[in-house]
Amino acid sequence: VESSNVEDVVISDGAHVTSGTMIPGDVVQTVFTVTNPNDVMVCMNLKWTDVTNTFVHRDALIMELRDQDNVVVASGIFPSGDEEILAASLHVLAKSTNTYTLIVTYQNDDSNQVADVGANFAGTIEGESGSC
Repeated sequence: VESSNVEDVVISDGAHVTSGTMIPGDVVQTVFTVTNPNDVMVCMNLKWTDVTNTFVHRDALIMELRDQDNVVVASGIFPSGDEEILAASLHVLAKSTNTYTLIVTYQNDDSNQVADVGANFAGTIEGESGSC
C-alpha cells in the first residue's frame, strides 16, 4: 500500500477538547477534520498532547471517537498524560478529508463523586505515522 507522509496532513482547529466544570452525566463534544492534500493515501494514528486531567475518578471519563459515518473508531478512558494513542491505523484517502467527532462523557456511576467537583480536562489531538 503506497502511503504519503503524515506531516502533510492537516488536522483542523477543532482537534482540541476542553471541559468546564462538569457534573456526572455531562457530555463534551468536538468535531474536527483530517485532510490529506497528497496524491496517495496516508496511514496514521491520532495521539493526545497537552493533556490535563484533574479528575480523581478518571475511569468515569469515557470517550468515543466516531467517523463521518457515525462508526465508533476508538473508545476508552480520557487520558491522564501526553502521547497516549487515541486511535490507531486510520487512513485518509488521497486528496480527501475525514470528519471525526470526539465525545467525552462524565459517567454517573452512582458512587460518591464529590472528589471530582470542580475537576476539568483538556487535550489536543495530533497525528503521527501509523500503518493500515
